Amino acid sequence: MKTSSTLQGRREFIRQVGISGSALLFAPDFMGHWAADTRTDVMVLGGGIAGLYAALQLQEKGYSVGVLEGANRLGGRLFTLDNIPGRPEVGGIEVGNGYQSIIGLAEKVGVAIVAHPPAPPQARELTLFVRGKAISTQNWHASDCNLLAEAEKKLLPPLLESHYTMKNIPFKQLDEWYSGNFQSLDIPYADFLRQKGASDEAIRLIDVNANIHGVHRTSALHVLRSLSLRIIGGSTTTLRIEGGSSRLPQAVAAKLKQAPETGKIVKRIVQKKKRVEIYCSDGSRYVARAVICTLPFPALRQVEFLTPLPSLQQDAIANMPYIPISQVHMRPTAPFWEEDKMPPAMWTDSPLGRIFATYNEKGEVERLTSWMVGNEAANFDKLPSEQARAFVLSEMAKLRPASKGHLEILYMNSWGNNPLNGGAYHQYAPGQIGKWVPHLAKPAGKICFAGEHTCFTHTGMEGAAQSAERAVKEVEQILNAS
Repeated sequence: MKTSSTLQGRREFIRQVGISGSALLFAPDFMGHWAADTRTDVMVLGGGIAGLYAALQLQEKGYSVGVLEGANRLGGRLFTLDNIPGRPEVGGIEVGNGYQSIIGLAEKVGVAIVAHPPAPPQARELTLFVRGKAISTQNWHASDCNLLAEAEKKLLPPLLESHYTMKNIPFKQLDEWYSGNFQSLDIPYADFLRQKGASDEAIRLIDVNANIHGVHRTSALHVLRSLSLRIIGGSTTTLRIEGGSSRLPQAVAAKLKQAPETGKIVKRIVQKKKRVEIYCSDGSRYVARAVICTLPFPALRQVEFLTPLPSLQQDAIANMPYIPISQVHMRPTAPFWEEDKMPPAMWTDSPLGRIFATYNEKGEVERLTSWMVGNEAANFDKLPSEQARAFVLSEMAKLRPASKGHLEILYMNSWGNNPLNGGAYHQYAPGQIGKWVPHLAKPAGKICFAGEHTCFTHTGMEGAAQSAERAVKEVEQILNAS
């Protein structure tokens, strides 16, 4: 046990050498132990846009604040591949013109929000690959691979989901979806589609490439909420962050007086009467008066809370599904589409999902990107790296024989395999919305929660930003009361 004189001596040493509390995270005491700085007002867990924006707001209000990020880079699921031609995104890219929080944050830190460059006319063209056969969009309605119901046959596979959902969105306000008035829609998405007249083949084709983890394991209410944002969310036009999405979190981090720390994987959180202690996997320890936790729930499942969270939050953390999405960015070394006379972009029911074509300023195909989601992404994620590369090239050769030998894999990204994310973003399984929302985002003692999964109006980067604004207000109340 430390004596009173020892503690006083240590405090006097720190005072005399002039090390501030916000700069000193750890100092060895005279007994050979490590003492954590107790003068940080707030520690923010997670260096994505929610955590960085929360830290900036707290700093502007005069609080001392630190940010801990488990990865070796900042930005979370805003991630621009700067070393690849065209700077592709493997995370968030679109900024709706109704994203007031993101647009305001970008203005604050001096990052431009701009229009997407115009795409050449050929970018609208698409090759279908269904049931093992390549089909032009013009021939789809009469193809022997088109097993849709008679009333659906003229609908292209990529348009089936919007056909059955966009005209059936029942709410008019952003917060209305979880009001309790639509619990009858908190059912499997497949059941909803069937109620609206979708055939089994239409449901199968929707299931292949919808940005969810399966039509049977996703709540229809969740899908309707996500798709409604373009109608009632004021996001009629999509913009982008100039220079790449990573520019925004980097600019926010540059405004922080205390630089965010990377490589800090949180393993344990201990709440005490007047402070919260955070323990990281590298043995470091941090102490603050309050915490804002922005960690996605798959990462939070690996954190031990000495004081248990409320049961509903524990349930949500343990069981909320996250959507696996994997991308493979490829460079064509020859225009093989000129040989087979089909557009380079593809919509497929194959393991590679959708193949997007990106054009450069000259109107040339610069890159092809396989976008796998749900079960296909989960299966792909099981493959070792070299086997995964070989699999992609082999599958592409099946889809487009002319591509054989003419593709170079530039980068593969799996959000499902990333232990700090566990998926690209959250979703709700049937029955979970009425059970959890909005309880899962409530403060627990001195811990407040933020991140896109805790926002009940917008999703994506705007949801992350709005959640940060809410969490800052909550943590201020905690600090003012302590």
